Amino acid sequence: VDENSWIIRPLGETTQESQVINGQNVRVIKVKLALFPQKSGKLQLPELAVDGYYLTKGNSPMQQIFADNFGNLRISALDDDWADIFASKNIVSLRTKPQTIDVLPIPQEYDAGWWVPAESVELFSEWRPNPPQFKVGEAVTRNIILKAVGVVDSQLPNIDFKENSNLQQYPEKPVNEMRVENGKIVSYRMISNVYIPTTAGQETVPEIKLKWFNTLTKQMQTVSLPALNIVVAPNPNMNASLVQGTAPTPSSKVAPINNKPQTPSQTDKQKAAHEQFKQDFPFWIILIAFGAGVIISYLVFAFIKAKK
Repeated sequence: VDENSWIIRPLGETTQESQVINGQNVRVIKVKLALFPQKSGKLQLPELAVDGYYLTKGNSPMQQIFADNFGNLRISALDDDWADIFASKNIVSLRTKPQTIDVLPIPQEYDAGWWVPAESVELFSEWRPNPPQFKVGEAVTRNIILKAVGVVDSQLPNIDFKENSNLQQYPEKPVNEMRVENGKIVSYRMISNVYIPTTAGQETVPEIKLKWFNTLTKQMQTVSLPALNIVVAPNPNMNASLVQGTAPTPSSKVAPINNKPQTPSQTDKQKAAHEQFKQDFPFWIILIAFGAGVIISYLVFAFIKAKK
């Protein structure tokens, strides 16, 4: 598949079902795919191929001998194995018929930087904590979630955060997810944006908006999160230089690490304990070996008894 022409994603799992066609029981395998053209103009649909085989009853001498002696014997655990041995394999190689479609170009009136053709687009957010409490120098997180139906995750646009000089913003790396819902591709993009107010008083969280093309109505639409007026409380414990991003001057000294040498009495006690351990070490080795031998002997005796 030409990746510059098509993006292909499966729509759920492959399904199998039995049907009666022309008086014969057949197995129908269904594969559902979503195809996203990446170019306009005439494009040929990607070819789908199926390679396999089907089994038929043969007339070889071995097959006849088995049929005469065992008839229609079926062994459930060996059905596939018997079928492979006593039936003929017929190779099958299937290909879809070539088909060309017309892909419409991007409308000329579309002036946005990111092309989003979808059936529906939603934009919503959630605050942490909720409801948010704004205070100078303290961070408040807002999760912005973009949901689009009929679009793969790689087609989702970046979200533009407008600036506010009194409200610092730190967007994190987007997290994408793609699902199959009601037989359609649904993509999500979540961006966590951290807001830190620098001044107290009335402020505005800037508006977030996105233009997209509705593939059902063939019209341009806009989805948005409106601007939000907030009240920022003062923070008497916050240093103004820290709020503006300047490293504050240290106000306290760090206590030095205590590196006093050990007293002679402490050193002597450690040496004595070490010498005592060296003297007792052989005794502990013998004791551990004796215990292991008892356990192994018991296990061997139990095994012989159980075997008898």
